[in-house]
Parts: sequence; C-alpha cells; structure tokens
Amino acid sequence: MEKFFNPQSVAVLGVSESPTNLAQGIVANLLKFGYQGRIFLAGPRGGSVFGLPIYRRLEDVPEKVDLAAILTPAKVVPEAVETCGRLGISRVVVESAGFSELSGAGRLLEEEIRAILQKYGMRLVGPNGLGLINMATGLALPFASLEPPPRKGHLAIISQSGGVGSHLCAWMNREGLGLSKFLSLGNRLDVGENEVLAYFLDDPDTRAVYLYLEGLQNGRELMAVVRRAAKPVYLHAPNVGEETAVIAHSHTASLATDERVLDAACRQSGIFPVKRQSDFLAAAKLADQPPLKGRRLAVLSRTGGEAVVTAYACRARGFELPPLSPALAELIKGRSRAGVIQPTNPIDLGDIFDFSVYTEIMAALCRDPEVDGVLLNYGPMAEFEKERGREMVRRCL
Repeated sequence: MEKFFNPQSVAVLGVSESPTNLAQGIVANLLKFGYQGRIFLAGPRGGSVFGLPIYRRLEDVPEKVDLAAILTPAKVVPEAVETCGRLGISRVVVESAGFSELSGAGRLLEEEIRAILQKYGMRLVGPNGLGLINMATGLALPFASLEPPPRKGHLAIISQSGGVGSHLCAWMNREGLGLSKFLSLGNRLDVGENEVLAYFLDDPDTRAVYLYLEGLQNGRELMAVVRRAAKPVYLHAPNVGEETAVIAHSHTASLATDERVLDAACRQSGIFPVKRQSDFLAAAKLADQPPLKGRRLAVLSRTGGEAVVTAYACRARGFELPPLSPALAELIKGRSRAGVIQPTNPIDLGDIFDFSVYTEIMAALCRDPEVDGVLLNYGPMAEFEKERGREMVRRCL
C-alpha cells in the first residue's frame, strides 16, 4: 500500500486534448491538490493539457514511473496494464468501467488483467472506481472534480463506490472534518478492503476509518483486522436485501450480505455499524478528541425533559452520572433566577437563560477531579440564540 500512496511519479494514461476527456480530470486534481511528485501524461493523439505534454506512448515518457492511473476504454485496459508491467511500473490504478459489473465479456477482461498482474508481480486498485487520495502529498487520482478540495485532517475513507466516497468528502467539508487518505475499491479485482484497512489503521495521519462496502470479500479477516485496531472503524454496508442486490451487482458486481450476520459480526469485532452517512459524520467529530479518562459524566441540558433523555442515553452506554460537588451545587443555586431547579446531575439549566452562566458552570465542571467529561445538550430554540450559542462554544474551547 505504501507504494500506492507515496509514489515519486505518476503517469496518467488516456489523456487527450478533447474538452470531454475524463482523464484530464485526474491531471486537474493532481495539480489542484499540489501533488509533490512528477506528472506524466500519455495518450495516442498527443498534444498537451495544463501546460504538460501528452506522450503518444507510455514508452516515450523520459523517466521511470512509480504509479500509473488508467482511464481508457475497458477493451484496451489489458494492453495498457501489460505495457506498465513491461516498463517496471508495479502499481496501477484503473478507473475505467465496463468490466464484471457490466457483462460476461467484462469479466473475461478482468481475468486477462489478473493474469498480467501475476506475470509481472503488479498490484492494481479498481477497476471501476475513483482511485485514491493522500492529502499529505497532494496525490489525488479521482477523475471527478472535487471542489472545494477536502480539508486536510485525520479521517480515512475506504469506499467501494466512488460516488459515495466523493459525496462523503463533500459532506465532511461542510461539517469541518478533514481527510487523511481515500481509496475507492471499485470492483476489487486485486486490492481489497482488508489490506487497505490494515494500512490505514497503522497510518500515523489517520485516527478513524469509514468503510462503505456493497459486499464483503473476507468477513472473518475484516473482523480480525478490526480486533487488533486501536482506532475506531465505521462500517456502512447497505446491500443487505433483495431491494439493493440488483443495483449493487450492476454497480460493483457485489452480492448481498445478510443484515443479521453483519450486525453480529460488528458486535463481536468492535466495528461501529452505521446506517447513514450522517451517523458517521456525528461520530467522526469525536475522532480528534482525546479519550475520556473514565466513565464519569456531568450532563447539562436546557430543559428537564431533555435532561432525562440524555441521562437515559448515558446509562444505556455504560456512563456514570456522579453527584455534583457542594461548591458547584451552590454555584448553580446562586445563578438560578427563580430557585425552582434542584442542582442534580444531569443538570437542568431550566430557568437560567444566560450563556455566560453556562460557560461558568462548564468551566467549574472541567476543573472538578471527580468528573471525566462534560456533555452539554443544547440546541437553539430561536434564531436570535444561534450567534450567542456559537460565542459560548468559542469561549469554552
């Protein structure tokens, strides 16, 4: 995997000057992301794009290439992979579609490519995917436009679907979350999710991994990889019924998985199953936070009812809600307007409508050695509160 994510040079095959040429998108992303290595373009018509020459043959590239990204018609991909093998290019990313997800003829093309990989000792990502990204080096191989580019961060994505992966990158951007690495598996002709996951779990730039899979190649191995992990792994596997099976097979040639078996495997191995991307986005915001030292929480809520709901969720997940210290109880009583709220944990902020007091209470809780974490259940009840709420968060940071 290291050779895929840290090449010193990249050749993009299938580039032309045509304004509709998809391989130009790979070149555009390499330049936009600031790839630190050398970029070479190859296509039978020659010419130039983005100020870079297009060599008519890969053999004409003047330097040795570490990795090749191929986006040509499926029927010529085996020839392109063979050329890479003869030139000593050991890592290939194929983004072309039209293989086993389409027809029996496409499956035969995959078998031909597999034989070439074995012949030259090569490795291949894809086909029928969006390639990969390494934010640390600017390596960005998707042909689809990523605008704006992902933020640099500590979340890694492994997605069988290029579309799901690229959309998740956009949603992460909107939520202020950053990406470390990305890999689109596609049809998984060679490289599969388990070895990529193992690589990401050892990657110092990555603190959590999201997996989108439409089928499992080796579920037992996946469970073993996650059991050894010290980082959270989130699995989104929606292809669990006949309603999804047809489209999933035509999309990435994947077979459906039994949902009950999948849920049991997640429980046994420590995988966090997610049913929606929004679940992952909410959980991922904790990935950059230091782990709690213990299970003792102090909970604050705007209303008594929400305090009950939050307390139930904490109890269901094994957290403790210790009693408040006498000093903190007195502080809350002193700030209460009507004096009708008992200072217990969870703390009902009921008749306290002062954001500065919220900040004061949270600061006191953070200094309490008997409290391991503070949870504020807050949502603005009116439009005019939003900015004051944001300012409260800024003061707490």
